[in-house]
Amino acid sequence: MSESETRPGWSDAACDMCGILADAPWVIGLRLRRLARGGAAAGDELGLMVAEKWYANKGVASAIATGRMGRSPREIAANVIGFYGQWVSDNRRRLSAGERAGGIAGESF
Repeated sequence: MSESETRPGWSDAACDMCGILADAPWVIGLRLRRLARGGAAAGDELGLMVAEKWYANKGVASAIATGRMGRSPREIAANVIGFYGQWVSDNRRRLSAGERAGGIAGESF
């Protein structure tokens, strides 16, 4: 197998973008629902959202600057999209689990 076959490419980036495009609206909706309910869970979610954005952007910038995301534009794009895609996917699973469990922990209606 050649080196180009083992490195992330544009097709990998496109597949990861499709995943983000599918998951992001769900994450946005679930987060808005959690925020609209108010209470401690809303505050926790808001804090988590801000921390995630800061950490993810700092991590990506550092990884790009040090070459950990790759050397070519193709590798960098594929790896950055994959990195953010994992965050979105993880958030969808986390938020969906709370909804399936009958709501958000600590909620009282």
